Amino acid sequence: MLWTAIRMLIPTGSGRQRLNVLGAIAYGSCQFPRVINTGSIATQKVCDLLRQLRTAHRNPLTVVLDNARYQRNKAVIALASTLDIELLFLPAYSLNLNLIERVWKFVKAKALSARVFPDFASFRLSIESTLSELSTTHRTQMKTLVSRNFQLFDHAHVLA
Repeated sequence: MLWTAIRMLIPTGSGRQRLNVLGAIAYGSCQFPRVINTGSIATQKVCDLLRQLRTAHRNPLTVVLDNARYQRNKAVIALASTLDIELLFLPAYSLNLNLIERVWKFVKAKALSARVFPDFASFRLSIESTLSELSTTHRTQMKTLVSRNFQLFDHAHVLA
């Protein structure tokens, strides 16, 4: 709650609609193939992304994934083996190793940036235009984000 002497109306989000983006970042070129939908991310969407990756890239192809249930199942693993794609699953709770997390943080900062959108269409347009500009307009920033600079903990103390 906010107490003020003057009544203020603060704009909020447009509702409960959801935009799901499942994407992959190409390490060298910063290309960003993606699957976007307003439903939910499921096995079929991961398979669509794998097919899209295979048509865009030549052998060998390694895709680094986190341990989401829709990514680590029999159908996805079988399709990856059929398409000759190696799947490399990251350890649990290793966000510092997942390069795509850096991209998501950048996209949210550029596309949303504490703005309120009047409707879902303008929200979606902002996200999609930022994603389409990753390898062109934002290429230099992406090169610094998608690098081999990882946070390592050499002398970390673990509390039991």
